[in-house]
Amino acid sequence: MPTLQNIALLKNLTHLTVWNFATSESAMKEISSLQHLKHLGLHGNITDAELRELTSSTSIQNLDINSRLVTDEGLQSLANLHTLNELHMRSSRVTLHGKVKLQEALPQCDLDVLDLDQFTDVPDKIQN
Repeated sequence: MPTLQNIALLKNLTHLTVWNFATSESAMKEISSLQHLKHLGLHGNITDAELRELTSSTSIQNLDINSRLVTDEGLQSLANLHTLNELHMRSSRVTLHGKVKLQEALPQCDLDVLDLDQFTDVPDKIQN
């Protein structure tokens, strides 16, 4: 699996989407140091601890996360991203309480948080 080692060398990067990369807290810290990064997509096994490392970012405006490992704790760490205007989150373990709390902390942010477990009539496996 590829890694995000040395991503901070791309100093003028404005958009980054990561699919199934080996992430780590140190990689997220490097990503948060990218001063021109506006749009970030994280798709894979992103953890709450890794999300916490993004909170020092001063530029991320749009964040797209798809991870079954993110909980209310990770979501609340995003409350420190004062530049965040849009958050799209899929397949997380975030509760309604967590969503409301983040919306209160970031009223300017358009939250689009969807957990597929909310739909009880969707079968686990679609058969042909």
